[in-house]
Amino acid sequence: MPLVLTIAGSDSSGGAGIQADLAAFHAAGLSGATAITGVTAQNTERVVRIDPVPADLIELQIETACEEAMPAAVKTGMLYSASIVSAVTGAIKKFKLTNVVVDPVTMSSSGSVLLLDDAFELMCSDLLPLADVMTPNVPEAVRLVSREIGSVDDMKAAAVELAGRFGLACIVKGGHLPGGEAVDVFCEAGDVRELAHNRVNSDGRHGTGCAFSAMLAAQLALGKSASESTVVAKDYVLNLIRQGGR
Repeated sequence: MPLVLTIAGSDSSGGAGIQADLAAFHAAGLSGATAITGVTAQNTERVVRIDPVPADLIELQIETACEEAMPAAVKTGMLYSASIVSAVTGAIKKFKLTNVVVDPVTMSSSGSVLLLDDAFELMCSDLLPLADVMTPNVPEAVRLVSREIGSVDDMKAAAVELAGRFGLACIVKGGHLPGGEAVDVFCEAGDVRELAHNRVNSDGRHGTGCAFSAMLAAQLALGKSASESTVVAKDYVLNLIRQGGR
């Protein structure tokens, strides 16, 4: 059975972070390993505290996971500091990890900063060029391309730019844009596609971005392409939202 590794923060409410990731891996029928980057005290409305895990301990978590079984895919979530980004980047290189999915988490759903400015710069310069897929939402994509995104056409332009800049597949998630339809944009090697569905009320749920990137990584581990994995991940998240709760 393929192993999937999540490198992310722990959510005390259980709705996001490694908790959401492991649930997605389990739903895909796969085993999951974790490298915890930070411990949070949070709920659906606010993040009260973040304690980053020391970078050397994060490296050791990844190393010991890889000693037992090399992951077939990896996803990163909250990385928080430049030292953590550097440690994760080094481990990806050291262990030649493949099928790397980067969820460029910068803010929590409640608006708390989850990636410091110097860490953001290091993510762009060092981590994203090693990734195979990135999954920014609209606010994250705005920061990455340094311009406003107010339409699906803007999302397409951002997805094309980011896919080309980092040499990967990029999915810009459009749930933050208004309208009765929610549209995600997939781009890989010049292939641009819209994935649209009727908007589903997600009030009271956080961690959908974590669940999406985790399921996408799980599907890559099972041998699916990035585009196929994106469709499965989108369906998984829609079902979670429809089920309600966190």
